[in-house]
Parts: sequence; C-alpha cells; structure tokens
Amino acid sequence: MKQDEVIQKIKDVVDKYTSFKIGKTGQKPSDRFDTEYQDDYDKIIPICSSSNKEIIDQCEEDLITYFQNDDNYIDKCDNDAIGQGGMGQSDKYRIYIVVKN
Repeated sequence: MKQDEVIQKIKDVVDKYTSFKIGKTGQKPSDRFDTEYQDDYDKIIPICSSSNKEIIDQCEEDLITYFQNDDNYIDKCDNDAIGQGGMGQSDKYRIYIVVKN
C-alpha cells in the first residue's frame, strides 16, 4: 500500500472519531489494544502490515509527522513522540490506529 493510500485510509477512519493515536506493533492488534489502550481508547484498527520491520518503523514515523502537522488533524492526533518505540521480533509488523468516540 502506498503512503498516500495509507494516509487516506486513516483520514476516512479518524474523521468519525474525536481523537486517535498511530502506533506499530509485532503483536496481534487485539493483544496490543488489551495491554496498552483499552482504558483510554474505544477501538484499535489495523491499517497496514509488512514482514519488514524497518518499513513499518519508517511508515509510523512518516504518518505521525504528517498528522501532527496537518491543520485538520493536529488537534485530534494524540501522538506526542514521532514513533521510534521498540517492537518485539515478529513475522508480521503492523501499523494501527486507536480511536476515541
């Protein structure tokens, strides 16, 4: 999936919610949500995936930067850092968003 397609996919989803956060994981999305987000967000939505960790690392950073600097989304984007968190070893890495109603 190309970056502009991923951005549009995120826009289509987050326009329906009050706030969101972009993240990456090597876990199943449901496991990530249960361990990290269930108290603060309503849902996790997988966006894209790759077996290449470096691609997911860069994609997360690019997406967070984009949404933190877009005037239409800056107030809805809850990311403080521009990615760079660690991920455990996995066969599949995912970009996801968590959303609040």
